[in-house]
This record gives sequence, C-alpha cells and structure tokens, in this order.
Amino acid sequence: MYEHKVTAVTDGAELIQWRQPRPGLAPERSVVRILARGEYLLGSAHKRERIPLIFSPLPRGPEVIEFFTRDGLWGEIEAAKVRVTCVPRDIDFVRTYRPGLPEIPWDPND
Repeated sequence: MYEHKVTAVTDGAELIQWRQPRPGLAPERSVVRILARGEYLLGSAHKRERIPLIFSPLPRGPEVIEFFTRDGLWGEIEAAKVRVTCVPRDIDFVRTYRPGLPEIPWDPND
C-alpha cells in the first residue's frame, strides 16, 4: 500500500549508477538524475550495507540508499542529501479502500 518518497534536502542530490565496463577496469560513475532541493522521486528504497573497514582497504564513502523508481531509473543516492518517507501508492485499491493514509517516516531497518 506504500512506496518510498525520496526528497532532496539540498540542491544537487545525485542519483548515480556505477558501471563496470570490463573486468579489471575501474567502475565508471554515471549521473542518472540531479535533484533540486524539495524535488522527489517515488519508488523503492533500500539502505546499502556498508562493508566494515576491517574487510576493505578502501576509504569509506558516504552512506547511500539504493533506489529504484517507478519509471525504471535506478541507482544510489547519498543518504545525507535526502529524506526518505513512506507515502500511499497512487493506485485504485488504495484510493478506494484506504483513502487518507498518512505519509510516515521510513525505517531502513524494517
């Protein structure tokens, strides 16, 4: 009945994809969409698990959220630059049988 709403809290929140052109080459960063403050996307959000420092020689980057939009866009977005909430889906069933559902905070651990 709900989907995720990812709203930019700052200008320049980037939805990015990492592509591996060929094995052995460094991944390439591709910006899929740039959100202005207040702009939002609807879809499905997942907190990306971070690799503990003990297992990775690389410096840790910012926390990110993996996101898949209704329109088929996907990528990751820096968690500090967005606010994620749960909003009622805009579908007939919800409009008919569950009108007035509130927007609620997102708990990434659910």
